[in-house]
Amino acid sequence: MAVLLTVGLCAAFAGFAWRARAWGFLAAAAAAWLTAGAVSLWVLARLGITADWALPAYGLQIANLTLLQYGLHIYLGLGGLCFLAGRVRRNPQSATAWRIDKAESDFLSLLALGGAVQLAAWLTLALLLWWQYPQGGTGVLSFRLVQLYLMNPAAWWVGQGLLMLVFWLHRRVLCGQSCAYFSLPQLQGGFLLALFWQFSRISGLDVWLFWKVAA
Repeated sequence: MAVLLTVGLCAAFAGFAWRARAWGFLAAAAAAWLTAGAVSLWVLARLGITADWALPAYGLQIANLTLLQYGLHIYLGLGGLCFLAGRVRRNPQSATAWRIDKAESDFLSLLALGGAVQLAAWLTLALLLWWQYPQGGTGVLSFRLVQLYLMNPAAWWVGQGLLMLVFWLHRRVLCGQSCAYFSLPQLQGGFLLALFWQFSRISGLDVWLFWKVAA
């Protein structure tokens, strides 16, 4: 299931990026992926792992496929930040609204915004847990938070997909605008939603709510 999700997301991203000529987004994501593969090979070599599959001729491909499956949201998130950094412009009609310049694809705009908001929520939770550590269950919650980001891409994509859907409904259905436009209230609402989703995942609140509703 995770492999199919990875392949589908890669195909969708590559297709939309190609059509929209979003070369910076595509190049930044690809560079992050290749860099992660090269670093992983260097770490394996330092650990003395020199099996055939770890050799540069084969290891880069295998390591990258594994890293792609578990880190696609990280690479696309970094690419999305680069995409936003060079294209966000203030909307002259409002002091708390912006637009993504030359954004010809709603999917890429939503992907970049959703990834940025998800990452901001994750960093906020990490900071709050670090501030409270070692009180209560912060040790366990910190481990689960890292696990959510690095080892549970499916759960991460569910949260980001929910954000993208909410942003799309807000812009396209309610406002009748392109998804390249976004506002401060929209970001604040998305941030709170992402914060709740991630906390419910690491605390088990989502399971409790599921059984509460099912009962």
